[in-house]
Parts: sequence; structure tokens; C-alpha cells
Amino acid sequence: MQPIISLQRVAAGILWSTAVVIGPGICPLPAAEVADTAEGTTPAATTTKPAESRFEKTVLSRDFTDCMQFTLLPDGRIVVIEKFGAVKLVRADGTATTLAGTVPVYAVQDGHNNVEDGLLGVAADPGFATNHWLYILHSVAGDVAVQHLSRYTLDGTTLDLASEKVLFAIPNCRTITGHCGGGMSFANGNLYISTGDNTTPFESDGFAPLDSREEGKDARATAANSMDLRGKILRIHPRPDGTYDIPPGNLFPAGTPQTRPEIYIMGCRNPFRHYADPVTGLLYWGEVGPDAGSDSERGSRGYDEFNQARGPGFFGWPLFVGDNATYAAFDPATRAIGPRPDPLHPRNDSPRNSGIHELPPAQPALVWYAYAASPQFPELGSGGRCAMSGPVYHLDPAPQSTERFPAYYDNTWFIYDWMRNWIKTIRLDDHGHMTSIEDFMPSAKLLKPMDMKFGADGALYVLEYGSNWFHNADAQLSRITFAAGNRAPIAAASADRTAGKEPLTVAFSSAGSHDKDEGDVITFAWSFTGDEVQSHAPNPSFTFTDPGVYQAKLTVTDRSGKTGTTVIRIQVGNAVPSVVIAAPKGGRFFDWGEQIPFTVAVTDAEDGSTAAGTIPGSRITVVGSYDGGGATSAAPVGAESQMMAANGHETGRDLVTHSDCIACHTMQTQSVGPAFTAIAQKYKSDGAAIDRLVQKVHDGGSGVWGIMAMAAHPQFTTVQLKDMVGWVLSLSDESGRQHAGSGVLTVMAKPAQDDRGVYVVTASYTDTGATRSGKAIPAQTASTSVALRSRCVRAIDCTSRHGEVRSEACVDIGAGLALHFDTSGDYISFKDITLDGCERAIFRVRDRTGAGGSFEVHADSPTGALIGTATVAPAAGMQKWMDLDVPLSDPGGTHELFLVFTHDRQASRVIYLNWIRFLARGSH
Repeated sequence: MQPIISLQRVAAGILWSTAVVIGPGICPLPAAEVADTAEGTTPAATTTKPAESRFEKTVLSRDFTDCMQFTLLPDGRIVVIEKFGAVKLVRADGTATTLAGTVPVYAVQDGHNNVEDGLLGVAADPGFATNHWLYILHSVAGDVAVQHLSRYTLDGTTLDLASEKVLFAIPNCRTITGHCGGGMSFANGNLYISTGDNTTPFESDGFAPLDSREEGKDARATAANSMDLRGKILRIHPRPDGTYDIPPGNLFPAGTPQTRPEIYIMGCRNPFRHYADPVTGLLYWGEVGPDAGSDSERGSRGYDEFNQARGPGFFGWPLFVGDNATYAAFDPATRAIGPRPDPLHPRNDSPRNSGIHELPPAQPALVWYAYAASPQFPELGSGGRCAMSGPVYHLDPAPQSTERFPAYYDNTWFIYDWMRNWIKTIRLDDHGHMTSIEDFMPSAKLLKPMDMKFGADGALYVLEYGSNWFHNADAQLSRITFAAGNRAPIAAASADRTAGKEPLTVAFSSAGSHDKDEGDVITFAWSFTGDEVQSHAPNPSFTFTDPGVYQAKLTVTDRSGKTGTTVIRIQVGNAVPSVVIAAPKGGRFFDWGEQIPFTVAVTDAEDGSTAAGTIPGSRITVVGSYDGGGATSAAPVGAESQMMAANGHETGRDLVTHSDCIACHTMQTQSVGPAFTAIAQKYKSDGAAIDRLVQKVHDGGSGVWGIMAMAAHPQFTTVQLKDMVGWVLSLSDESGRQHAGSGVLTVMAKPAQDDRGVYVVTASYTDTGATRSGKAIPAQTASTSVALRSRCVRAIDCTSRHGEVRSEACVDIGAGLALHFDTSGDYISFKDITLDGCERAIFRVRDRTGAGGSFEVHADSPTGALIGTATVAPAAGMQKWMDLDVPLSDPGGTHELFLVFTHDRQASRVIYLNWIRFLARGSH
């Protein structure tokens, strides 16, 4: 008999519900016992919340691709597994990451097979220090669709593949893309395994998949089937001989007809990450929910869940979601909608169900949240969602670690969201009841947190998957520590180059490294090729002579001996291409609708050159795009970023790039969703597309680009969605994109509202990679950009200011900011301007005092050649904005222009400058 107590937030306050599990059924507790259970609950810790600055995140390793889960070993090493089979070992201090072995797996990244298969979960045996056993859940390579829970021996730094012992097999449907789960953990000698429902969500319109006609389309056949191990959290007790026992207290006692005794929790969709608390015996998990953006006759909108179980039970899927919101019976052939199930008496009548028909009562989630902001749990925000459970922290009073988490977090559950990139905490009282949800390190930048565990040292270890769905290059394993007194220094490292052909000389910098404690002193230690410290200089150079991929590590140490570390990935053996834009030249002005010829030259040590004809122009991408953000916002930042230029749709671009859209889409290449440019091309001739796409982005959906579903986005207004879709569709203009070494780019027509930005031409090339000394060296991408100026240049976009020049809100047409001048001799400058025959300019000014003044235009310095003077006559248009027509003399070439404010100092003067418009020769 096991009590189940849940807390739910409702509009009027808190609702408690209490029950007792008796075998597979649930009986309510007497009212008196309910009162006794809830009475006197208090928060576990009431100390002051520590400042975020007291927590420090240190990167241990970045040597991962498609990383899935990790497990901590007793000797401090960390095992990290990757989707496509690699098992890697990370030294505790992050000084080395080695490949222990590669498990043969079935894993794909596209097509209609199950892209969620692969190497899924790993856990070290509690007796690892003596037996060296690792348990691994993986999709078995070959044609038999099955997953194995296997035990392997880690022999030193080598995974012994021949030592495999298969504990049990799980059926696996590979003709669909459906959840595989994979989370694994030990608690009190029992192994817990999370398994997904292995059912496609892409043909049920975001609601519960209840189509029994084909395998993989009915979650009742898996998650709600007591004879199937999928859609569950399993619990077993491994034995030394490679078999296992069933621990007492699972959902179905061994021998119960039509049941599997391994099942502890059933009715799960994708309990990807769980935590079994060895202290309290409670089980926690995050449940990745369905995709429907709104309620309908078929049932509830989608919710992700954070769940707590005090014993075995059925948690509803696919009949229920969230706080037991229901899904109606549904006939996919006729689309007839039937009755809704009763959470107290659920039944599984699917013809694919091989287990019991009368299911245990459905348990509601502890926390549930949709795409839109949650009225019950507003702390969780809005947007794409992917709920994951981290650990519950219990303060161990015995270890004297100076880096362990503080007492404030004692008995606190750490949760995280893979899509929303946050970590939060759920505070629990002494009875395990939720008291609050709080942010944790909200300013920390996360890249899809994938797994999270506390170590024996009281530090929190976090594995981040990286930016992309497949083959990401920015995955990392980090360690978060707490400093109560003296804080560890922060290590920051950069390099003038991170890739190239050997011998490769790299100049490293520790700029940005610092200590948070005033007056502390730090020292530096660099290890470039292994464990050995090879330099103590703050900014050393090092020459790599052998091909390979290196983790250059900087360790910063303060006077007390505390350290901070960071690593830089250096790839040696493949030269970085050289990309040069010969035309157009940066700094000149462009005209609306102008055709701009371009020429790009590429050379690469391995691939050859465009001049020699060994690099075809078709492999070069050239993009021209207008950005109304102005000169300061259009600094070249790399090919992919520049290809996200606004094309006059700054608002839409910014909404997209700051939302969850970029988790599934990139500009040029297929990810889990189509490229933005592919979407633009598909709909470029469809004048009615924008309204349809706005509705689809709002509601979510699938089927147009394949089976993968797009999340709903009800958190955005219709106006915002139109801006977002408008920006994506603007990318269809091929006049601004070429795959050639030379050609012509056509500038867009003049925008209706703003013509004060820049037109940026970006050229990029990706080489073919290299193989050196038997080592595969990754491909390198190089890009370069030049910015052409709009003839209307905003004063606020100046390169530099000197003196008392201030920016103030502008009441002129277009608003924004203008610059305020009042002291003779003050000036601003604009770098890299080519007048290109301009003979006149219009200065937009306002004279607040009526005393007049002048702007002198000098080339190259404040006292350089005078090429024009804009004079504001006294009392001319006082307090009004006016245009001054100023003759200019073109000195030829590219210069920095200085605008020097002057007056005779006989009266107070305040003049505002909003913009300058440089006129083409012959224009009026």
C-alpha cells in the first residue's frame, strides 16, 4: 500500500488530493487521514535565496556531437553517450575526452524511419568501483526492430563490446518517428528506465494518437498496454549474472495475468528524463506532451508535464493529459468523435491492446503547461516546450566541499526545458509537496539542456545538446558550483584562429578572465595538447604540428587556490578557405533598385581556387540583403547570421530569431524542419499564402514538409505572426541570393517606412574537409562581408563621438534618436565612406535656440581637408526641423568623414542633427 499525494494550483488557491495504491487500483484515504497528511506542511528551507553571482558554470568539454545522456563514475570521470553510438570518457577536470568505444546501433537522421532511435541511455552500476559495469539502452543495429537494455564492462578507458549481456528487449517500430525515451538511473539498487510510447504524433492533428489500423499509430497499444514495455518507467533490480529481479512494489505483482512486472509507471508519452530520489523514494519525471495548440471536440490542447509519483500508477496517456484533461474516442476512418473516458475508470479497448482492459485510475500531473502562457503556472513562460526532470538536491552535511549547493536548495527539485532553455526549481516541503517555482541562473545561456545530475561533490553537472537537431558543433558538458565565500575566478579564452593546416600557430588570449572578489589576483595556466601545462602567460602563442582536433584548456587560479577553466576547440589539418569580395567595394552608397555586379575569389589549400577553376562558382553563396537597423547593426557576423538579414522586415526577423523557431529551422539547410529559404521558395508565387501560414504557425501542424510536426505558437498575436511570416517569405527574392563567383545582385525597391539602413553583401564557401594521418578533419566555412550605405545616414549611427555630443529622443518624422550639439569643436565621425562623385548632401537639423552654428565636413581627421560646410543661419527656422542643402567636394577614394560643430561662442547654442542624405550626381 502506497500513498499518492498531489498538489494542484487552482484559481482559488491549492487543491489537495490523496489516495493509496493497492496493487493496480487506487482507493481514497479517509477524510481524517487527508487532513492529517496536509496539516503542518512547511517549506524545507527558509534561508535567503543566494545571489546568482555566487554560482559558477565551468565548461568541462565540448568534444561531443548529438550527445544524449551522461553518468558520473566514482573516480570522477564522466561517461557521455552520443546518438550514433559513441561512448566517450571525460576526465573529471575536463583535460581530456576519449572515445571508449562505439556501440553498433540503428540510428538515422532523416527519412520516414524513426529518427529518435540510436544510443539512448546510460547508467553506471552502483558497484562500478569494483565491477566496472555500464548499463546502456540502445536501438539494435540490423533489420530486427528492437531495443536492448544491455550491460557492458568498461575496462579502464575501453568499452568491452564483447562483454555485452542483454537484460531484456523492447519492441521498436521503425516505420514511424515515435518517442524512444532513454533516461536511466539507479536508486537504492534498482534501475529505472524511461521508455517512450514509440507512436507517431504526426497523423493525429496534435491530439492523442488512437488509430489502431497500423502499427505505430495507436498509443493505447504501447503506453496504455500492460503487456508492453513502451510508454513506461520500468523498475528492475539487476543481478550479477546479467539477469534481474522484480523489486517489490511495482504496479503489477509478478504473475498478474496480462501484465509485465517490470512496469512501475505506465501511461507515459515520452518521459525522457526522470529522477528516482533515493532519500524519499519518490519518482519525478518530465513528460513531453502532444502538440495541439487549442482545445477541440477531440480533446485537450497539448501540455507538457512535470510529474511526481509516490508509488506505482497509471498517468493517463493517451486517454488523458495534464490535470486529467480528456481525449475523446476517435475513428480515424470516418473521423467520428465518440465519448470521453472517465479518469477514475479508464478502459483500453484498442484491438492492439494485449494487456488488461480495466486500467488503474489516471493520476494527474503535478505541473502542466501548454504553448501559451499557463494561468496555473505563469513562471514557466510560453513558446515551444520540452519538459525534462533534473535531480532533487539533498544537502549532505558530511562532505566539506566548498563548492556544493547551499542549504537553501535542500529538498529542491531541479527541472529544465530543452526548448525554452531554462532551469527552474520546484521547492518541496518536508512531505514532498510543491510550495513554489523559482528561476535558477536565469542569465545563464543554455543550448538545449539534455541531462542534469548532482555529483558527490554537491555540484550540478549539465549536458547541453547544442543548437541544431543533428550534427551540432556546440554541445558541451558543464559543471555548476556554488561559492559561499571566496569565489573561483572566471576563465575566458579566445584565439585568433581555431582551424587551419599544420603547422598552425595560434595566438591565444585570456581577455575577459577575472575574479569576482575585489582585490584578488589570478594566474594563468594553458594546456594545448594534453595534461601538461605548456604556458603561464596570459596571452601565449602555440604552434600545433600534428593534425587532429585539440581541446586547448585555460585554467585560471586565484590566491586561495580556487580555479576556473574553459576550453577552445582547435582543428588542425584542414586549411580555412580564403574568401575575398573583389567587387563591390565597401563604404560606397547604393541606390534603390540598383543592379550591383559582384566578383568573389576563393582559395583553399586542399580544394584549389576559383582562379584555377578547381573551385566552381556554384559552390560559393553570395547574399545581398538590406538591413534597416543601420550601420551599427549590420557589422559582418558570419554567413549564417548575415543570411538572416532583414530585407526590410526587421520586426519579423527579430521575432523569429528570438523565438523557438530557430530550434527547428536554419536559413539554408534542412534541420528537423525545412530551411527558411525553402519555405520562401515554395510559397513565393502564392499571393494568399501569408494568411494560411499565419494560421498554421498559430495552430501548429504537419504533413506539408514531412511527418515532423511544427509546434503551435498561440503566444504570438496575429500582427506578430504576420511580421514573422512576412520576413520568411521575403527570403524568396533570388535577386539578392546567388550561387556563383560572379554575377549581379539587385537591390530591393525603396521601403515605405525606412531607408536609413545598409545593404550587406556576404560571400561564403565551405570546403570539403580533409583526412590527415588517418584522421578526419572537419570541413571549414569561411565568409566575408562588405556593407554599402544607404544615401540616408543617421547621425546616431556615427562611428565615434567627441566632446559633449548627446543622443536625445527625436520628434522629427520617423522619430528615433537625434544627436545634440552645443559645444564648439565637438564632432562625430563616419568610417569607410566613399562619396563616389556625390556633389551635394542634405543635412536634417533643428536649431533650438535660434543662435545658429555650422557643421564642417573634414576628410580623415577633425582638421583634415574641408569638403563641405552646413551652416544654420541665426533665427532660421527656430525650433523647426529643416533641410540644409550643402555642396560637397569629393576627395576620391574611401575616407572617414568628420562632422565638426562650430560657432562663435557669443550666445548659447543647441542644434540637433537627425540625418544626412548624400545625393547622387545629378539628383535633385
